[in-house]
Amino acid sequence: MSLKYCFAGKRILITGGGQGIGRQLVQRFHDDKALVFVIDNNRETINPAFSCGPGGLGSHKKAIQSFGVLDHVVNNAAVAKPQMLMDVTMESAKLQFDVNFFACINVAQTAARKMIDVGSGGTFVETQIHKSLDPAMKNQLLSRNIIKRAIDPNEIADLVMFLLSPLSAMITGETVVVDGGASASIM
Repeated sequence: MSLKYCFAGKRILITGGGQGIGRQLVQRFHDDKALVFVIDNNRETINPAFSCGPGGLGSHKKAIQSFGVLDHVVNNAAVAKPQMLMDVTMESAKLQFDVNFFACINVAQTAARKMIDVGSGGTFVETQIHKSLDPAMKNQLLSRNIIKRAIDPNEIADLVMFLLSPLSAMITGETVVVDGGASASIM
């Protein structure tokens, strides 16, 4: 099997595709001739060339159903609000659970239900990223990395494209950490 895989004609949903890593994923799959669907709470950040649905738990289901059967789903939407325990508010906790947990389940269930109904199968990738960190927190996290630089969105896109390709067919249920060595530095 070739190390190059083409996503031409594949139907791919990317949540949080309006900025950062999500935007890079959208562009990379689009450049590879995939049919890309995007869900993002901020419609202004989405390139109008892509089919998009509104954000919000209630609207995900309708948007995903309107996209038809999908080949791949990338749950990229995330929010991070690192806080000290005593500073966590119910509003902050609810936002993080709504976006990082409930929305992922809603998206995955809705897409999987349609895949199961037509017997097509599909691939799901979840990304966990820290988009909304303040500069001081980013610097603190970067100082823990063995590799002393920020992760380039293309490095995440390369991994996601590999995981969605047949080249990773025997990789299931795994957690692949891309953190510049931060995890290794605490062991």
